[in-house]
Amino acid sequence: MEFFQRTIFLFSFLAVARSLPSPLPIYWAWGGCPKATTKPDFQVQEYLGTWYEIVRYPAPFESFDDRCTQAVYTPDETRDNYIGVKNSGIRPDGSVNLAEGTAWIPDANEPGKLKVTFSIRKYFRSSFHIVC
Repeated sequence: MEFFQRTIFLFSFLAVARSLPSPLPIYWAWGGCPKATTKPDFQVQEYLGTWYEIVRYPAPFESFDDRCTQAVYTPDETRDNYIGVKNSGIRPDGSVNLAEGTAWIPDANEPGKLKVTFSIRKYFRSSFHIVC
């Protein structure tokens, strides 16, 4: 019976927490993420340039109240299949929030599956998939 009471409490707590106004959205879902197909013919050159953010989920390297957020992708002239990454946004006080890093394609047979690391967490690598 104790397990049942704890489960009811947890779901009640989550329902109340979800209904409260919050500057950060709260998301949850059952199960894992669907398997997305990556772009098999991804070309790095098409990806380079400046990209502007339209909408986002909270990320540890971005402040939720940044505005004019953009990502600039540049070629790495010294290494094939490497991309320079510069994410930036303007904070409410007018200062710039900047995260620089590197993305690369670890497997040439799957060019739509990249790895990325940022200077603030140099030894932390994350996946970055280009989906169709």
